[in-house]
Amino acid sequence: MNKINIDKTSYMGTYSNHWNSPISIGKYSSIGNGLTIISSNHPPARIPTVSTFPFAEKMGLSEYPKCISGELIDIGNDVWIGENVTIIAPVKIGNGAIIGAGSVVAHDVEPYTLEFGNPCKKRKYRFSVDQISALNKIKWWEWDLKIIKERIQDFKNIEVFIQKYG
Repeated sequence: MNKINIDKTSYMGTYSNHWNSPISIGKYSSIGNGLTIISSNHPPARIPTVSTFPFAEKMGLSEYPKCISGELIDIGNDVWIGENVTIIAPVKIGNGAIIGAGSVVAHDVEPYTLEFGNPCKKRKYRFSVDQISALNKIKWWEWDLKIIKERIQDFKNIEVFIQKYG
């Protein structure tokens, strides 16, 4: 049974396939249509077996290695994931990361990076190292919605935002 924990301030598009893995999605994250989570890890991916067939699961042959499933997908706060992205578990996507449409993510993604491609690769940081550190300390996503509304104009300028709230 799949367990999805998605914060009420986040959303996930339609036509997503995400079974067999627990998924945690932080606050203010936006996930496009067509997200696919691949959570099973067949034995040949971990150990050299003669066949790719999952004998243990399909035929009850307990002496054959089992598929591993149920590995966590952890998506941070303020993450944007484009349409038709595939994530191969287990993966942690850091706060503020952006994953481009059509990407295949098979590794952890650092906070506030822009990544895309097949395979997904880090292209650049969205902000400087000091700015990323400040944003992770400020944790604006934990503010009450009323406070965010009062301060929304400051979200337009990273330097002003950090100067005021860092």
